[in-house]
Amino acid sequence: MNEIKTSCASTDQKWNTWDSINWNKCEIVVNKLQARIVKAQKAGKHNKVKALQWVLTHSFYAKALAVKRVTSNSGSDTAGVDNVKWSTPNAKFKAISELKRRGYTPQPLRRVNIKKSNGKLRPLGIPTMKDRAMQALYLLALEPVSETTADSNSYGFRKERSTGDAREQCFCVLAKNASPEWILEGDIKGCFDHISHDWLLNNIPMDKVMLRKWLKCGFVFNKELFPTEEGTPQGGIISPTLANMTLDGLQTMLAEKYHKKFVNRTTTYYPKVHLVRYADDFIITGRSKEALEEIKPLVVEFLKVRGLTLSEEKTKITHIDEGFDFLGYNIRKYNGVLLIKPSKKGLKRFMEKIRGIIDSNKGSKQESLIRLLNPVIAGWVNYYKNCVASDTFRKADYLIFEKLWQWAQRRHPKKGKYWIADKYFTRIKNRNWCFVANFKKGKTDDRIALKRLYDTKITRYVKVKGEANPFDPDWKEYFEKRKTYKMLQSLNGRKSLLYMWEKQNHVCPICGEPINKEHPWGTNERIVDGKKVNFLVHDSCRRKVIQLKKKKNVTMSWFLINRNLTPLEPYDWKLSSTVLRGERGSNAPDLPGKAIASANMADYIKYLYKTVRKYFGEAIVVTQEVEDIISSPIVKESIINNSDCKILLDQRKYLNKFDSIQNLLGLTDKERSQVLSINLANHPNRKYKEVWIGLGGTQSAVYATEVSLEEYYTFTTEETEKMELFALSEKLGGNLELAIKRLAESKRNPEK
Repeated sequence: MNEIKTSCASTDQKWNTWDSINWNKCEIVVNKLQARIVKAQKAGKHNKVKALQWVLTHSFYAKALAVKRVTSNSGSDTAGVDNVKWSTPNAKFKAISELKRRGYTPQPLRRVNIKKSNGKLRPLGIPTMKDRAMQALYLLALEPVSETTADSNSYGFRKERSTGDAREQCFCVLAKNASPEWILEGDIKGCFDHISHDWLLNNIPMDKVMLRKWLKCGFVFNKELFPTEEGTPQGGIISPTLANMTLDGLQTMLAEKYHKKFVNRTTTYYPKVHLVRYADDFIITGRSKEALEEIKPLVVEFLKVRGLTLSEEKTKITHIDEGFDFLGYNIRKYNGVLLIKPSKKGLKRFMEKIRGIIDSNKGSKQESLIRLLNPVIAGWVNYYKNCVASDTFRKADYLIFEKLWQWAQRRHPKKGKYWIADKYFTRIKNRNWCFVANFKKGKTDDRIALKRLYDTKITRYVKVKGEANPFDPDWKEYFEKRKTYKMLQSLNGRKSLLYMWEKQNHVCPICGEPINKEHPWGTNERIVDGKKVNFLVHDSCRRKVIQLKKKKNVTMSWFLINRNLTPLEPYDWKLSSTVLRGERGSNAPDLPGKAIASANMADYIKYLYKTVRKYFGEAIVVTQEVEDIISSPIVKESIINNSDCKILLDQRKYLNKFDSIQNLLGLTDKERSQVLSINLANHPNRKYKEVWIGLGGTQSAVYATEVSLEEYYTFTTEETEKMELFALSEKLGGNLELAIKRLAESKRNPEK
């Protein structure tokens, strides 16, 4: 069967070059498909999940995003066994059309060994650029499923999750007085290298043919080809997700076996068994050492089915008073108080890196050395700034100072210590011994200082909710609030918020009221003219919009009934439908626009208004573009002043010149905010557009206009919907009318 003809997703190359691709459009289309996959997975419709995954992996938009991902990350300069790199825009654009399932055969991985922290070597497989792009493409379809079925306390290699979330979960389960005191530290031996291929092929919900090809492609080491009988290659884009899905289910197994039990009416048994996992590192808590020794064989059996084993070297049972290291943190109770600090090993590795940079730059300028050290210091500080790290930061500052003093003395062995101190160290505010370099920047002198770890403010980190799914539209509001929270934690994020605030003139686009400290606010992402745009809105306004979306039958009929208005039939249906249906890409001439642009029409238009009112009628003037109103010198006298009711559609494309429109129409600031809020908060699952209606300056509001599904699919311009309709029409022998009816009915009753 021809893949292109049967695909419901767009396979047309709408853009001719790499630079012309609308990435916002690509993300919007892919996100919609991913949301549908999540919905089908939650409903248990596995066949529909497969169908949607097929549509996504054959979509031009998804292929473009896959190529963009593998060509924009840090590994894009590393080639596979074919030594091919997609470094030019033409090569990237050509690669999109090469991502086809039919005839695809992956090439072997290029095997390299990287050194681990314990001195051992870790094998790393490097796929070719095409193989990376194909994996990225199928990962777009697999991730919505993996996120929906994942363990709630799994935090590694997952979207919107980090080591900080795993650390905070450890605090939640261990900090209380009644918390468990024994911990099983688990580590899986060679997790990526030993996962059973049979288990993956039988349990991973994705294209089995593609998965088998990747698992069996082999690797090349020292110009020799080796087959792969187990494991998923560490270095492949899809490998972390496959490993996560392999280990998912351990938390559920423990929860089913060790849950709260009622011994009698007065006694309840709490097993205190919790799992916190980050990739292949995990901890399990328990009431006693004996309980964890009982759990350990269950974990071993769980892993054995998947071809995995626990590392005896790293797996041990520890009391909380002794403490344990997890993800670079030391977690321990001191006199009943849980403290999470940077581990001694973490500090040691950090200082080894700092000393290595200093030792390798003995002859470098002070300015150059500072520029090399600052990013390393900033990265380490940002990792530990949310735990009890002040003492560790102070100690690290002292160790760095000692090393820099040695560096300075080595450069000037014949100079005294006071001369060296005066040359390399200075006083900043109330602090001495600051490592500062003076240098020329153009025609002016400037200086750069070494970052001090102790200057970093220790802040609290808010953990992500365990059940939160970034691909689920139901969690969109939550992740928008979380995005605002993360932006406030960084300087660049705060600058972005300030920019949005200034751009909106300090007011909420929904209610028109000021955004200040008095009322809670946050970011809100909406699609405007096919682009993702961030706005600042009040939390209360956001909730009102959500409630409005949930109400059924929010249509224009409510307004017409309550105002006792009757819509008149247009005198020329062909003309009126052209004007009302016209969009940005329409080639239809705007006849009303041409009419009102003529000064000779002014008196005639006034006469029409008077005559129509005399016979209790209504004169309606429709224009497709606001430009026609702005450019006409006679509009205000002949039309605007004689119109009590004004109706406006989406005007955000005229945002830069809306001041003139506002003055022309006599809109208040509140009405201006209402107009500019149109279509900012539409329900993604409803087929409606919003419209602003104002009545003589006394009443104004934004209303939703909704048509039937049959009408919608007749005039839709969405590429994916058009392709779906045309595909159904071909199956029905080209009967487009019947296809529209069938498609509308299927959307109306999805269970049938």
